[in-house]
Amino acid sequence: MKPYEYTWMWDVKEGVVKAYEFFLDTARSLGKHVQNSEFAWVGVCAGPKLCVGVLPGVDPAYALELTGLSPNDVSIQPNTPRPRILPLTYCKSGTTMDTCGFRTQRYRPVIAGVDIGSWNKDWDAVIHGCSIGFIASRGGDVGIISNNHCTAYSMCNGGGYYITQPGSICGGTQQDKIGENPIYKDYDGGQWLVDSAWVKLEVPYEVAVLDEGGAKREPQGSARDPQPGETVIKFGRGVYTFSTRQGQVKAIGVQVGVNAGCNTFYFTDQILMTYMLSPGDSGSGLYSANMEPVGLDFAGSDVESVANRAVLVERELGVKILTKSAAPPPLPPGVSIPPYMLPISAGVASFIAALYTTR
Repeated sequence: MKPYEYTWMWDVKEGVVKAYEFFLDTARSLGKHVQNSEFAWVGVCAGPKLCVGVLPGVDPAYALELTGLSPNDVSIQPNTPRPRILPLTYCKSGTTMDTCGFRTQRYRPVIAGVDIGSWNKDWDAVIHGCSIGFIASRGGDVGIISNNHCTAYSMCNGGGYYITQPGSICGGTQQDKIGENPIYKDYDGGQWLVDSAWVKLEVPYEVAVLDEGGAKREPQGSARDPQPGETVIKFGRGVYTFSTRQGQVKAIGVQVGVNAGCNTFYFTDQILMTYMLSPGDSGSGLYSANMEPVGLDFAGSDVESVANRAVLVERELGVKILTKSAAPPPLPPGVSIPPYMLPISAGVASFIAALYTTR
């Protein structure tokens, strides 16, 4: 492990950093027990100490023995289910999962925290009931970030290509297309770092997140890592967590097996939170209490939730998550930019804004 791998480590004492480094390295070495179906996950919680979610049917005493550590250094959670990805497959009127509400309406400009769906090249629906996590730039273009399994779904050969907002299950059609050809990274035969994808936008966007009742909030600062015990917030269209939902970071550096529908995939260096995600929250953004991007939500169970580290999403996709400080200034009311001119640089936006302001 690289020294000071986590962004917050630069602000704490060296002794604390070394203690976390020890348990982070231990968690990585114990990832084999996740793949051997003994642990649902293993990571590092506050203290620091090692935390282990033990799969149902596995003796907690045996799990403690596998860690090779003393009971004072380990927290064992028995009967822990394996997390699963969280797209929503049902959202029709009259069903028990009818959540086609304000987050699933059509939003132009596009913002984070709203419903999307993916389609293949023949315009057959692939995945529906996911969320937009962030607005992000890549190589001079601007797009959305969501999960791989919400867009391309390459891990299960889903063939996702076109992205609409909203998705098919909540009324989206070809006329609601916002982008195509997701950019993602697969980890053939190895552990996954992120379940994420970037899609270049073909429509206007706004660097904002949809909050309760249609209000908007602005992301702040830059992507960073959360600490164990920190309060975090998600904005997504989950069926049981449709509202803006707060939770706490339970563990970092988490090794976890995730049921992706076609198979179980193994992820390393993830964020584990208290229960705050449900089907429909896949792809939603995880923020600090100050609205700094900290994670990309993608999996969970009835017990807890899992997110990719936002800093790893940026690195693996070659993107920059846009926030208030990193976004172009807004244009004056009544002034718009045609889609073919998006994204527009901050300098050009400033010039146009000044031009219209002085008229």
